[in-house]
Amino acid sequence: MGASFSAKAGREVFAVTGESLRDGASALTESLVESATELKLFPWEVSEAMHELETVTALQSSDPVTAVTESVHAAAFGPSSPLGRSMIATAEELHDIDPEAIRSFLGGQFLGSNIVLSATNVDHKDLVKLAENFLASVPKGDTSSSPKAVVVGGESLIRSDTGGIAHVALALPAPSQSSAHYHALGVLQTLLGGVSSRGPPGHARPGYTRQSRISAAVKTEAHSFIRSVTSFAFPYSDAGILGIAGTCEDREAGHFVSSAVALLKEVVSKPPTASELERAKRAYKLAYLTDVEGRSGSRDETATAILLGRSTGIAATIKAIDAVSADQVVSIVKTALAGSPAISATGSLSTIPRYDVLANLLK
Repeated sequence: MGASFSAKAGREVFAVTGESLRDGASALTESLVESATELKLFPWEVSEAMHELETVTALQSSDPVTAVTESVHAAAFGPSSPLGRSMIATAEELHDIDPEAIRSFLGGQFLGSNIVLSATNVDHKDLVKLAENFLASVPKGDTSSSPKAVVVGGESLIRSDTGGIAHVALALPAPSQSSAHYHALGVLQTLLGGVSSRGPPGHARPGYTRQSRISAAVKTEAHSFIRSVTSFAFPYSDAGILGIAGTCEDREAGHFVSSAVALLKEVVSKPPTASELERAKRAYKLAYLTDVEGRSGSRDETATAILLGRSTGIAATIKAIDAVSADQVVSIVKTALAGSPAISATGSLSTIPRYDVLANLLK
């Protein structure tokens, strides 16, 4: 058949993918479904995978940017929500994984009620027949709705010696992927933008948006203490977070937080102009089209969109992005500022504001 296989995971999505000649679509589908629901595992395979994973997680755990990203999720969603649990496994958690544990996971998650079969260059009628043939025997599982994720807010501060550099992330509630404002969130993130670590104050390295709100702000002397800063958005199936993260000198961490809040408030006090909004839309569309180009990009985007409840199709998505208004962008920020904030940081954290002080800054 000449097929190639791969698997990838992210918060709320796990994909098993492959490619083959068109005539091999049936055999490929059978192999993918078997890999997802009846995976054959040997103890030595799991042991080898665990050794590799231990190396990867050790590198991730030592990366302050990754640590802040994980801890801001913990602060935003809390430990009772799957979104609040770190994607980086501890040594103790890895120790408990064996073939039976993996099979148990597959049996509890890869069910007919939450599997999407997506393909490119396959006639839709043929794809439906493939799904009927190979997914009919997969248990449907519980079709009742699981508890929705909610941004509860909080703080997750990691006090450590980071060489005088603080890594900070401020997150606020944002639309989910199933929200009508999902694409407005993408435009907003693009509008805010970011700059990389830099040399002289106000100098952004090539490859970063030079005309974004953040890049304009850091060119001023008042923000010259910021080493790097970027906006982020993590929209999931029923909840999301929006925020600003970056690095600065440890003693300026509190100043970074207040500056991040000010940048978000400025979107409300100074709504994007028509030209500014259009520029953000163009950049967002370019990023989207880059993600979905090619066979694999189109296939993965379609499957993820269906699974997480948002609209599908490139034409429909571009139309939705074009329809985003300045009022929608401002509305997202207003709602975010009225919600429960989450903050994470690494460093000495001597100047990070208390949570109640942070909540008052948003008012």
